[in-house]
Amino acid sequence: MASLSRMSQPDPCCEGFSIVVDAAGRAFHHPSLTYWGKEEQAGASGMSGEEMVRKGVALHAKVAALLKPDCAEGRAQLDAIEQSLGVEVVVEDGPPAQIVVLGDSVQAVDAALAQVQAVIKAVKATSGPYTHFINLRVSEGLRLGGADFAEKLRSLAHDGKLPGFRSPSIVDPGQYHVTLCMLRLRGEEQISTVIQCLQNSVVETIKQWEGGPAVCSVRGIGMMNDDVTEVDVVYAKIQDGPFLAMLHQLQSNLLGSLQQFNVLPTSELQKQRFYDAKGQLNGKFHVTVINTKFGSSGRSARVSFDATELFDQFGEFDFGSCKTAELHVSRMVLYFLIIMLWFPSCNSF
Repeated sequence: MASLSRMSQPDPCCEGFSIVVDAAGRAFHHPSLTYWGKEEQAGASGMSGEEMVRKGVALHAKVAALLKPDCAEGRAQLDAIEQSLGVEVVVEDGPPAQIVVLGDSVQAVDAALAQVQAVIKAVKATSGPYTHFINLRVSEGLRLGGADFAEKLRSLAHDGKLPGFRSPSIVDPGQYHVTLCMLRLRGEEQISTVIQCLQNSVVETIKQWEGGPAVCSVRGIGMMNDDVTEVDVVYAKIQDGPFLAMLHQLQSNLLGSLQQFNVLPTSELQKQRFYDAKGQLNGKFHVTVINTKFGSSGRSARVSFDATELFDQFGEFDFGSCKTAELHVSRMVLYFLIIMLWFPSCNSF
Protein backbone atom coordinates (compact mmCIF):
# COMPACT_ATOMS: atom_id res chain seq x y z
CA MET A 1 0.00 0.00 0.00
CA ALA A 2 1.38 3.38 -0.90
CA SER A 3 2.06 5.63 2.04
CA LEU A 4 -0.12 8.67 2.43
CA SER A 5 1.30 12.16 2.33
CA ARG A 6 -0.39 15.08 4.00
CA MET A 7 -2.35 17.02 1.37
CA SER A 8 -2.49 20.31 3.22
CA GLN A 9 -1.10 21.89 6.34
CA PRO A 10 -3.75 23.22 8.75
CA ASP A 11 -3.97 26.97 9.05
CA PRO A 12 -2.76 27.91 12.56
CA CYS A 13 -4.96 30.99 12.48
CA CYS A 14 -8.04 28.87 11.77
CA GLU A 15 -7.68 26.19 14.41
CA GLY A 16 -10.42 23.60 14.11
CA PHE A 17 -10.62 23.63 10.29
CA SER A 18 -8.23 21.63 8.19
CA ILE A 19 -7.82 18.90 5.55
CA VAL A 20 -8.40 15.19 6.10
CA VAL A 21 -6.80 12.54 3.92
CA ASP A 22 -8.58 9.19 3.75
CA ALA A 23 -7.01 5.80 3.08
CA ALA A 24 -7.51 6.19 -0.67
CA GLY A 25 -5.63 9.44 -0.76
CA ARG A 26 -8.71 11.61 -1.22
CA ALA A 27 -8.75 14.95 0.52
CA PHE A 28 -11.87 16.50 2.02
CA HIS A 29 -12.74 19.17 4.58
CA HIS A 30 -13.46 18.24 8.17
CA PRO A 31 -14.39 20.68 10.93
CA SER A 32 -11.89 19.49 13.53
CA LEU A 33 -9.32 17.00 12.27
CA THR A 34 -6.02 17.56 10.53
CA TYR A 35 -5.59 14.23 8.71
CA TRP A 36 -5.98 10.50 9.12
CA GLY A 37 -5.18 7.34 7.28
CA LYS A 38 -3.00 4.23 7.29
CA GLU A 39 0.75 4.64 6.89
CA GLU A 40 3.54 2.25 6.02
CA GLN A 41 6.15 4.02 8.10
CA ALA A 42 5.70 3.72 11.84
CA GLY A 43 8.32 6.36 12.51
CA ALA A 44 9.10 6.95 16.16
CA SER A 45 5.82 5.49 17.39
CA GLY A 46 6.99 1.88 17.40
CA MET A 47 3.57 0.74 16.17
CA SER A 48 3.02 -1.46 13.15
CA GLY A 49 3.10 0.98 10.26
CA GLU A 50 0.57 -0.87 8.07
CA GLU A 51 -2.24 -0.48 10.63
CA MET A 52 -1.29 2.83 12.24
CA VAL A 53 -3.99 5.52 12.30
CA ARG A 54 -2.97 9.14 12.68
CA LYS A 55 -5.12 12.19 13.48
CA GLY A 56 -4.40 15.62 14.83
CA VAL A 57 -5.43 19.22 15.34
CA ALA A 58 -3.64 22.50 14.79
CA LEU A 59 -2.43 24.44 17.84
CA HIS A 60 -1.21 27.88 18.67
CA ALA A 61 2.53 27.64 19.40
CA LYS A 62 2.06 28.94 22.97
CA VAL A 63 -0.52 26.28 23.72
CA ALA A 64 1.71 23.59 22.20
CA ALA A 65 4.54 24.65 24.51
CA LEU A 66 2.31 23.96 27.54
CA LEU A 67 1.76 20.37 26.43
CA LYS A 68 5.38 19.35 25.99
CA PRO A 69 7.25 16.97 28.34
CA ASP A 70 8.98 19.82 30.20
CA CYS A 71 5.59 21.27 31.18
CA ALA A 72 4.43 18.81 33.82
CA GLU A 73 0.80 19.85 34.23
CA GLY A 74 -0.33 19.58 30.61
CA ARG A 75 1.89 16.67 29.64
CA ALA A 76 0.77 14.53 32.57
CA GLN A 77 -2.78 14.53 31.22
CA LEU A 78 -1.57 13.46 27.77
CA ASP A 79 0.50 10.67 29.32
CA ALA A 80 -2.62 9.41 31.10
CA ILE A 81 -4.50 9.33 27.79
CA GLU A 82 -1.68 7.35 26.18
CA GLN A 83 -1.70 4.75 28.96
CA SER A 84 -5.48 4.35 29.14
CA LEU A 85 -6.11 4.03 25.39
CA GLY A 86 -2.84 2.55 24.12
CA VAL A 87 -2.05 5.41 21.75
CA GLU A 88 0.79 7.86 21.31
CA VAL A 89 0.25 11.61 21.61
CA VAL A 90 2.90 13.77 19.97
CA VAL A 91 3.24 17.56 20.03
CA GLU A 92 4.86 18.79 16.80
CA ASP A 93 6.44 22.24 16.59
CA GLY A 94 5.61 22.78 12.94
CA PRO A 95 5.08 25.34 11.65
CA PRO A 96 2.26 25.06 12.12
CA ALA A 97 2.30 23.57 15.61
CA GLN A 98 -0.05 20.62 16.05
CA ILE A 99 -0.85 17.74 18.33
CA VAL A 100 -1.05 14.28 16.75
CA VAL A 101 -2.57 11.02 18.02
CA LEU A 102 -1.29 7.71 16.63
CA GLY A 103 -2.94 4.36 17.32
CA ASP A 104 -3.89 0.91 16.01
CA SER A 105 -7.53 1.73 15.31
CA VAL A 106 -9.75 4.60 14.31
CA GLN A 107 -11.87 4.00 17.41
CA ALA A 108 -8.93 4.31 19.82
CA VAL A 109 -7.56 7.40 18.06
CA ASP A 110 -10.99 9.06 17.98
CA ALA A 111 -11.51 8.43 21.69
CA ALA A 112 -8.02 9.75 22.49
CA LEU A 113 -8.45 12.79 20.26
CA ALA A 114 -11.68 13.74 22.05
CA GLN A 115 -9.83 13.63 25.38
CA VAL A 116 -6.88 15.53 23.91
CA GLN A 117 -9.20 18.31 22.75
CA ALA A 118 -10.59 18.54 26.29
CA VAL A 119 -7.03 18.91 27.60
CA ILE A 120 -6.32 21.63 25.02
CA LYS A 121 -9.44 23.49 26.13
CA ALA A 122 -8.39 23.26 29.78
CA VAL A 123 -4.84 24.44 29.01
CA LYS A 124 -6.18 27.42 27.08
CA ALA A 125 -8.38 28.32 30.03
CA THR A 126 -5.37 28.46 32.36
CA SER A 127 -2.87 30.19 30.06
CA GLY A 128 -2.44 33.81 29.12
CA PRO A 129 -3.32 36.88 31.16
CA TYR A 130 -6.42 37.15 33.30
CA THR A 131 -9.19 39.01 31.51
CA HIS A 132 -11.73 39.68 34.26
CA PHE A 133 -12.04 39.76 38.03
CA ILE A 134 -14.94 39.53 40.46
CA ASN A 135 -14.70 42.17 43.13
CA LEU A 136 -16.61 43.75 45.96
CA ARG A 137 -16.54 47.53 45.55
CA VAL A 138 -16.19 49.13 49.01
CA SER A 139 -15.37 52.68 47.98
CA GLU A 140 -18.65 54.05 49.35
CA GLY A 141 -17.97 55.09 52.93
CA LEU A 142 -14.18 54.87 52.54
CA ARG A 143 -13.69 57.81 50.17
CA LEU A 144 -12.97 60.40 52.85
CA GLY A 145 -10.63 58.13 54.78
CA GLY A 146 -8.91 57.06 51.56
CA ALA A 147 -8.46 60.67 50.45
CA ASP A 148 -6.98 61.54 53.85
CA PHE A 149 -4.58 58.59 53.60
CA ALA A 150 -3.52 59.63 50.09
CA GLU A 151 -2.83 63.18 51.28
CA LYS A 152 -0.67 61.92 54.13
CA LEU A 153 1.24 59.75 51.65
CA ARG A 154 1.96 62.71 49.39
CA SER A 155 3.10 64.76 52.37
CA LEU A 156 5.56 62.08 53.50
CA ALA A 157 6.87 61.71 49.94
CA HIS A 158 7.23 65.49 49.60
CA ASP A 159 9.30 65.57 52.78
CA GLY A 160 11.60 62.85 51.43
CA LYS A 161 10.48 60.27 53.98
CA LEU A 162 9.42 57.63 51.44
CA PRO A 163 12.55 56.97 49.31
CA GLY A 164 11.63 55.67 45.87
CA PHE A 165 7.91 56.39 46.19
CA ARG A 166 5.95 57.85 43.25
CA SER A 167 2.51 59.44 43.65
CA PRO A 168 0.89 57.57 40.71
CA SER A 169 1.24 54.44 42.85
CA ILE A 170 -1.63 55.65 45.04
CA VAL A 171 -4.87 53.82 44.28
CA ASP A 172 -7.84 56.15 43.73
CA PRO A 173 -10.17 55.74 46.77
CA GLY A 174 -13.06 55.66 44.32
CA GLN A 175 -11.64 52.34 43.03
CA TYR A 176 -11.27 50.64 46.41
CA HIS A 177 -12.38 47.02 46.09
CA VAL A 178 -11.86 43.54 47.47
CA THR A 179 -10.94 40.94 44.84
CA LEU A 180 -12.75 37.62 45.20
CA CYS A 181 -11.16 35.86 42.22
CA MET A 182 -9.57 36.43 38.82
CA LEU A 183 -10.76 34.76 35.63
CA ARG A 184 -9.85 34.10 32.01
CA LEU A 185 -13.06 34.46 30.06
CA ARG A 186 -13.50 33.80 26.35
CA GLY A 187 -16.57 35.44 24.89
CA GLU A 188 -20.00 36.60 26.00
CA GLU A 189 -21.24 33.10 26.80
CA GLN A 190 -18.68 32.63 29.57
CA ILE A 191 -19.34 36.12 30.90
CA SER A 192 -23.05 35.31 31.11
CA THR A 193 -22.22 32.09 32.96
CA VAL A 194 -20.11 33.99 35.50
CA ILE A 195 -22.91 36.48 36.08
CA GLN A 196 -25.31 33.62 36.73
CA CYS A 197 -22.81 31.99 39.12
CA LEU A 198 -22.45 35.27 40.98
CA GLN A 199 -26.19 35.77 41.28
CA ASN A 200 -26.64 32.21 42.55
CA SER A 201 -23.84 32.66 45.08
CA VAL A 202 -25.35 35.86 46.48
CA VAL A 203 -28.75 34.19 46.90
CA GLU A 204 -27.17 31.16 48.56
CA THR A 205 -25.10 33.33 50.90
CA ILE A 206 -28.17 35.28 52.01
CA LYS A 207 -29.97 32.00 52.74
CA GLN A 208 -27.05 30.68 54.80
CA TRP A 209 -26.24 33.86 56.67
CA GLU A 210 -27.13 34.03 60.35
CA GLY A 211 -24.58 36.56 61.57
CA GLY A 212 -26.75 39.66 61.78
CA PRO A 213 -25.86 43.13 60.43
CA ALA A 214 -22.59 43.23 58.49
CA VAL A 215 -20.55 46.44 58.30
CA CYS A 216 -17.21 46.54 56.47
CA SER A 217 -14.64 48.18 58.77
CA VAL A 218 -11.22 48.91 57.29
CA ARG A 219 -8.33 49.79 59.60
CA GLY A 220 -4.56 49.32 59.51
CA ILE A 221 -2.20 48.62 56.63
CA GLY A 222 -0.08 45.66 55.58
CA MET A 223 2.42 44.76 52.84
CA MET A 224 2.77 41.85 50.46
CA ASN A 225 6.40 41.15 51.33
CA ASP A 226 8.46 40.90 54.52
CA ASP A 227 10.91 43.79 54.04
CA VAL A 228 9.51 47.21 54.90
CA THR A 229 12.37 48.87 53.03
CA GLU A 230 11.45 47.10 49.77
CA VAL A 231 7.67 47.49 49.47
CA ASP A 232 5.71 47.43 46.22
CA VAL A 233 2.11 46.79 47.36
CA VAL A 234 0.38 48.16 50.46
CA TYR A 235 -3.11 47.11 51.43
CA ALA A 236 -5.70 48.15 54.00
CA LYS A 237 -7.00 45.47 56.36
CA ILE A 238 -10.63 44.43 56.66
CA GLN A 239 -11.34 43.95 60.34
CA ASP A 240 -12.57 40.66 61.69
CA GLY A 241 -16.31 40.51 62.27
CA PRO A 242 -19.66 39.65 60.64
CA PHE A 243 -18.79 41.29 57.32
CA LEU A 244 -15.57 39.29 56.94
CA ALA A 245 -17.40 36.09 57.91
CA MET A 246 -20.03 36.80 55.27
CA LEU A 247 -17.30 37.45 52.71
CA HIS A 248 -15.75 34.04 53.43
CA GLN A 249 -19.13 32.42 52.93
CA LEU A 250 -19.72 34.27 49.68
CA GLN A 251 -16.34 33.33 48.26
CA SER A 252 -16.82 29.66 49.16
CA ASN A 253 -20.19 29.59 47.39
CA LEU A 254 -18.80 31.48 44.40
CA LEU A 255 -15.78 29.21 43.88
CA GLY A 256 -18.00 26.16 44.05
CA SER A 257 -20.40 27.58 41.49
CA LEU A 258 -17.62 28.67 39.10
CA GLN A 259 -16.09 25.20 39.23
CA GLN A 260 -19.44 23.52 38.73
CA PHE A 261 -19.92 25.45 35.48
CA ASN A 262 -16.28 24.88 34.38
CA VAL A 263 -15.34 28.56 34.42
CA LEU A 264 -12.64 28.25 37.09
CA PRO A 265 -10.24 25.30 36.51
CA THR A 266 -9.09 23.36 39.57
CA SER A 267 -5.49 24.42 38.89
CA GLU A 268 -6.49 28.04 39.51
CA LEU A 269 -7.37 27.24 43.11
CA GLN A 270 -3.67 26.67 43.73
CA LYS A 271 -2.39 29.46 41.51
CA GLN A 272 -4.56 32.05 43.24
CA ARG A 273 -3.83 30.52 46.66
CA PHE A 274 -7.45 30.19 47.73
CA TYR A 275 -6.59 27.32 50.08
CA ASP A 276 -3.86 26.78 52.67
CA ALA A 277 -1.73 23.66 53.17
CA LYS A 278 -4.53 22.07 55.22
CA GLY A 279 -7.09 22.59 52.48
CA GLN A 280 -8.87 25.39 54.32
CA LEU A 281 -10.12 28.43 52.43
CA ASN A 282 -7.63 31.26 53.01
CA GLY A 283 -9.83 34.23 52.27
CA LYS A 284 -7.06 36.79 52.77
CA PHE A 285 -9.29 39.68 51.84
CA HIS A 286 -7.82 43.17 51.62
CA VAL A 287 -8.13 46.54 49.90
CA THR A 288 -5.07 47.57 47.86
CA VAL A 289 -4.20 51.23 48.53
CA ILE A 290 -0.71 51.42 46.96
CA ASN A 291 0.46 49.52 43.89
CA THR A 292 3.81 50.61 42.48
CA LYS A 293 3.01 48.97 39.14
CA PHE A 294 0.85 52.04 38.48
CA GLY A 295 3.84 54.24 39.19
CA SER A 296 6.20 52.48 36.79
CA SER A 297 6.65 53.68 33.23
CA GLY A 298 5.42 50.56 31.50
CA ARG A 299 2.97 49.34 34.14
CA SER A 300 4.48 45.90 33.71
CA ALA A 301 6.84 45.80 36.67
CA ARG A 302 6.63 47.06 40.21
CA VAL A 303 9.31 49.33 41.67
CA SER A 304 9.76 49.04 45.42
CA PHE A 305 10.15 51.90 47.90
CA ASP A 306 11.10 52.29 51.56
CA ALA A 307 7.85 52.37 53.57
CA THR A 308 9.40 52.45 57.05
CA GLU A 309 8.06 55.90 57.90
CA LEU A 310 4.65 55.10 56.45
CA PHE A 311 4.17 52.07 58.70
CA ASP A 312 5.62 53.85 61.73
CA GLN A 313 3.17 56.74 61.46
CA PHE A 314 0.09 55.21 59.84
CA GLY A 315 0.29 51.49 60.49
CA GLU A 316 -3.11 51.61 62.25
CA PHE A 317 -4.75 54.22 60.03
CA ASP A 318 -8.56 54.10 60.16
CA PHE A 319 -10.05 54.23 56.66
CA GLY A 320 -13.60 54.13 57.94
CA SER A 321 -16.46 51.73 57.26
CA CYS A 322 -19.16 51.10 54.68
CA LYS A 323 -22.65 49.76 55.21
CA THR A 324 -23.30 48.93 51.59
CA ALA A 325 -21.20 47.27 48.94
CA GLU A 326 -21.53 46.27 45.29
CA LEU A 327 -20.41 43.11 43.54
CA HIS A 328 -18.77 43.82 40.20
CA VAL A 329 -17.57 41.67 37.33
CA SER A 330 -14.89 43.88 35.78
CA ARG A 331 -12.33 43.70 33.04
CA MET A 332 -8.72 43.72 34.14
CA VAL A 333 -6.94 47.07 34.41
CA LEU A 334 -9.82 49.14 33.02
CA TYR A 335 -12.24 48.47 35.90
CA PHE A 336 -14.89 48.35 33.22
CA LEU A 337 -18.19 47.44 34.87
CA ILE A 338 -20.01 44.48 33.32
CA ILE A 339 -22.52 43.81 36.07
CA MET A 340 -23.28 45.29 39.47
CA LEU A 341 -25.11 43.35 42.18
CA TRP A 342 -26.22 44.71 45.51
CA PHE A 343 -24.51 42.87 48.36
CA PRO A 344 -26.43 42.40 51.65
CA SER A 345 -25.17 44.53 54.50
CA CYS A 346 -26.47 46.39 57.52
CA ASN A 347 -29.63 47.56 55.76
CA SER A 348 -30.72 44.06 54.72
CA PHE A 349 -31.61 42.81 58.17
